[in-house]
Amino acid sequence: MTAGPASATSGRPYFFLSYAHPQGPGRRDKPPDKPVRDFFHDLSEEVARLAKVSPGLPIGFADWQIRAGNHWRRELGQVLATCGVFIALYSPDYFERPMCGQEWAAFHRRELIHRAHIKEDKRAIVPVMWRRMDDDNMPPAARRLHYWLLEAGDMYRKRGMRELVMRRNRPEIDQAYQTALTAFAEHIVQVAQDNPLRPTDGGVLELNPDENAFAGQWNRDDPRPLRFVVVAPVLGKLPPGANPQMYGNSPEQWRPYWPADDTPIAETAAALGEADGYHPMVEFLGGCPDLRDGQAPTAPTVLIVDPWAAHDQELDELLRTFDRLSQDKPWVRLVIPWDKNNSGGGHQVAELENGLQRVLDRTRAHCRMENPEAVAGLASVAAFGERLPGVIAAAERGYFRRTATYPPQGEAARLPRLGGNVPGSGAPNGNDAGEGDRDVRRD
Repeated sequence: MTAGPASATSGRPYFFLSYAHPQGPGRRDKPPDKPVRDFFHDLSEEVARLAKVSPGLPIGFADWQIRAGNHWRRELGQVLATCGVFIALYSPDYFERPMCGQEWAAFHRRELIHRAHIKEDKRAIVPVMWRRMDDDNMPPAARRLHYWLLEAGDMYRKRGMRELVMRRNRPEIDQAYQTALTAFAEHIVQVAQDNPLRPTDGGVLELNPDENAFAGQWNRDDPRPLRFVVVAPVLGKLPPGANPQMYGNSPEQWRPYWPADDTPIAETAAALGEADGYHPMVEFLGGCPDLRDGQAPTAPTVLIVDPWAAHDQELDELLRTFDRLSQDKPWVRLVIPWDKNNSGGGHQVAELENGLQRVLDRTRAHCRMENPEAVAGLASVAAFGERLPGVIAAAERGYFRRTATYPPQGEAARLPRLGGNVPGSGAPNGNDAGEGDRDVRRD
């Protein structure tokens, strides 16, 4: 699918609105409060004006537009796969909502697919400070973004967008609101039209309950290590039938998607890991002591395995040794970049498949439960970019299950939350916030 500017006429909305559904007693899933709807309506109109879109055509998408009876997860996935920009309404409640974390993770996965395919970063998540909050209360994924749009003005920065929406009856605040609204609309149009984010192949992004961008156990100052272990033959020792154009003098030079993509897969994986906030390391199978018996984990680990490795005597032995231990090492997960259409025909594909089963039978079996496509063979660099985040997430979960933690003694303190008035903001008292403590929407 070719990329192009998002537009209502092409069926691709300019933006997707991600926000915290209000929760309250006696209601499982309250509709969005009036400030959210008003902001969405005003922003849609301003984007349409700046982008010169005909009146009446949809510009933004919010989940309340999904009609009763529709498959809501699929419809959300379709919009996330094609829209130009992801608008995140930052608030303490937003970061507590698992569904908001899934929406963010799915869209960020699309950014990584774009990075893998185009070899250029594209940042299309636009934060809006809905409620004024300190970054100490934000998860790392949110803190990594530049979340203050300077052109939105000082009053927006001091009070947050929600208060400006609610208090537009005061002329000075209405003026500040219009300034902020225009700034965000201009930014959305620019992001959507300048090197537009590539739509996802297939037109749908999966919302995975195990991928919550706001969940995690890393502390604020942790370096978030991530290790990629590349397992591939090298020139001078290639098995008969392997294409020498795909290999170099070290495993990290392996290019499984040549000639469609000539970037070494280790470089692609490291760039995707870095874009996701990790500190990636690329290592080789024989040099990783914690992949052997009785060794404690040192980092979440992703094995990137070439099917031809099973036909290299040294790599065959190393993979067999690891495979016997793999079920005891949940911090290690597997991904197989493999374009079977570029593997010399059906007989050779069957031979390579048999080799993988011989050396990685146990590893593939337990990794298949969480990431079946990743261990079956990913046919393109775009597919690699799409599936790698899920593989990394599984490795990270396994890492924390096996790593000792030492919580502070005494009763755990609740995370600070902003409620009622924000100091110095002049926000009105009352219960009009409409955003509660627990998210059960659509789950």
